[in-house]
Amino acid sequence: MSELTDPYLCAHVHERLLGDDRIGEQDLRVEIAGGVVVITGEVTTEERRAAVSEVAAEVIGDLGLRNQVRVVRADGPVEKEQLP
Repeated sequence: MSELTDPYLCAHVHERLLGDDRIGEQDLRVEIAGGVVVITGEVTTEERRAAVSEVAAEVIGDLGLRNQVRVVRADGPVEKEQLP
């Protein structure tokens, strides 16, 4: 299954990402571009971003992987908003 010609490869990777407790994000996108698997989206910690690479590598094996997932803070606004 670990071939870029597998039409379900992106779906397999996405399923594993959704099912992994270390990641916990549903808004990740998986596609094949330039001969590598590319994962985009946002997570809340660097540990989750690293887990994305680990889980994807388990599925795709030796195929190329580009983890473009961004880490974003989810702690709310820093300052109070002033209303007119």
